[in-house]
Amino acid sequence: MRTPAEAASAATALLVAACAVAAAAAPNELPSTFKLCHRSQPDVAQCITDAFQSAVPELKKGLPAFGVYSIDPLKVTQMLIDQGDGPVNIKLDFTDQTFTGFGDITVKDVKVNLDPDNFHIDAKVSIPNLDLKGKYQIDGKVLVLPIQGKGNSDLTLKDVICDVVMTGEPVEKSGEKYVNIKDFKINFETSRLYLTFENLFNGDKALGDNMNNFINENWDVILKELKPGISDVLGAIFQDISNRIFSKVPYDKIFLP
Repeated sequence: MRTPAEAASAATALLVAACAVAAAAAPNELPSTFKLCHRSQPDVAQCITDAFQSAVPELKKGLPAFGVYSIDPLKVTQMLIDQGDGPVNIKLDFTDQTFTGFGDITVKDVKVNLDPDNFHIDAKVSIPNLDLKGKYQIDGKVLVLPIQGKGNSDLTLKDVICDVVMTGEPVEKSGEKYVNIKDFKINFETSRLYLTFENLFNGDKALGDNMNNFINENWDVILKELKPGISDVLGAIFQDISNRIFSKVPYDKIFLP
């Protein structure tokens, strides 16, 4: 399995390149459409839940002034699954992938520590359908059967529930306090994974159809091997998106005193 650092580098390559053309003048406050919360208010966790939920449509449109582009669709340059142990023994390279579905996120169960010296937010989010389409190359074995191919792929996860943990550390810039998001972890579960790999076995339709049927019958085994790579990539992307906002807006203008 690719290390988290390698996954982060591969996942954010396209985002970094795209953001190089973002507006040079960095804003120093959130867009007026963003809901703001006071750190001292009694219902701060619920306020932040509502704030995150109201930000989803804005993130779907993108925030070019912050160098943030649409999260739906969300582009990923590469995810590499290199699994050499267990029932699934494959090297699976996803490239030029597009996630759709993040625009339908529902945010709930938010827990917060808004002390900038110990910044920590836990949340649970649900997504009805998360689809991943792009190119793939695979070689190895699934259970006892060999698998090999290269072409287009389509993965659909149903009823996705994600546990999100975001932690940060304070940074002083020009006499003001900011927060650097140092870690963004995403762990997810799904009620069903559907997989389609085109052009398996050099385009042999009979073998390809049989293998697609087989891996869909054993989707839970496949998901166990795919999950760490997907989680690492998404965590790296959303950490980068978060820091493009947190690095430009002082902490007291994101979470009011």
